[in-house]
Amino acid sequence: MTSIDIILAITIILWLASILAFLYLYRRFAKQRVVLAAVTKDLDQALHCLNGSETREGGLGFAANIEDAAIKAKLHQYTTARHSGKNETGGIPERYRHISTLATHGLDIDAISTILQIPRGETEQLLKLFNLAGQCA
Repeated sequence: MTSIDIILAITIILWLASILAFLYLYRRFAKQRVVLAAVTKDLDQALHCLNGSETREGGLGFAANIEDAAIKAKLHQYTTARHSGKNETGGIPERYRHISTLATHGLDIDAISTILQIPRGETEQLLKLFNLAGQCA
């Protein structure tokens, strides 16, 4: 063998080794790209959760917002109706009377406390008082 043949053989061996290294790195990079995509998706979901843009249970999003608007419109309607009539409940503050009204229309404690911006525990206690007084269904 001549020196040119030896140099050519070494070059071919180095070329094959570099191709194998390239293929190994390419596969490793592809796996890392899949992992990165999954992590990015998880981070985006966490960011949406932290920003409060996560949709409600079951992915209702827009439908839940429309339902909230309908509830608030009903609340405004009941408030207007109560203001036009006599104050039948005596010295009960207005927002406490709304608790009774919303409960009679089937809203649960969490929904009432969210709408009226009253703590859940306070809402629960007021509903119990209204039930004891017979003012709530």
